[in-house]
Amino acid sequence: MDFAEFERRFILLEPLIRETGHQVREKRKTEQIDIIIKSDGSPVTNLDLYANKRICTFIEENFPGEVVIGEESDQKKYKPGTGLVWYVDPIDGTKAFIDGREGYFVLIGLCLNGVPVFGMICQPEMDLLMYGWTGMPAMAANGTSAAKVMKTEQPSWSQSSPIVMKAIGSEHRAYFQSRYNIARAPFQNEMIDMLGSLYGFSNGYISYRPTAYWDLCAPAALLRASGYMLAGEAGNDSVLFNDGTISTNFYYCLPPDTPDSFIKELRIRQHNPY
Repeated sequence: MDFAEFERRFILLEPLIRETGHQVREKRKTEQIDIIIKSDGSPVTNLDLYANKRICTFIEENFPGEVVIGEESDQKKYKPGTGLVWYVDPIDGTKAFIDGREGYFVLIGLCLNGVPVFGMICQPEMDLLMYGWTGMPAMAANGTSAAKVMKTEQPSWSQSSPIVMKAIGSEHRAYFQSRYNIARAPFQNEMIDMLGSLYGFSNGYISYRPTAYWDLCAPAALLRASGYMLAGEAGNDSVLFNDGTISTNFYYCLPPDTPDSFIKELRIRQHNPY
């Protein structure tokens, strides 16, 4: 898939994601929010379902034959090894949405051969759109303002820069601190943790927390577009988002010159995260 094709898809999807974000924002103000507790204990609202159907239907109609997996869709099965898989999180941060906070997002991501290559993220309350794809570094645009590159410098391994660590036990964090002088980055309020690297709050992301592909795909695509290395590109035991499942308990986005020894330690310790 070349740059022109990615751009064509972006042009088609930009109005959709902006309008969907606008609609869920306005509907939250004017309509009753119905809350359902799913089997895993997490909440979902009628507006999650509305946005999920709107986005997934549009993608299915405009990109026939490509797999579309929405968080709130009934059908989440697909054939392992599928070339093109879309992942949609209609409202990432449903609890924040229910509470009336601004920290919720609409996510659309595309994987090519299991690797996130295209991502769009809308933050409705800020009227902010972030996007990026192979050949296009992560960009951010508020409203109708001109888009700006989110990270201008190439990411590089640095012992002075913290990394977001999710579900990494204190023993492992202490080891990474002593062995590599790498600290855990503080979590930022009302922000997708992975995107801290694009705002200068961190220099990568590692997680041992079970996480759905629709939560990871779009932000991982933006980080990859900005030069970060993904777990899905790291060799024979890489994490690919077309493996026939919908989640992983291990993932990372790190600078491309991250020491091999650090990656090896991550893989060894993932089997005993705490």
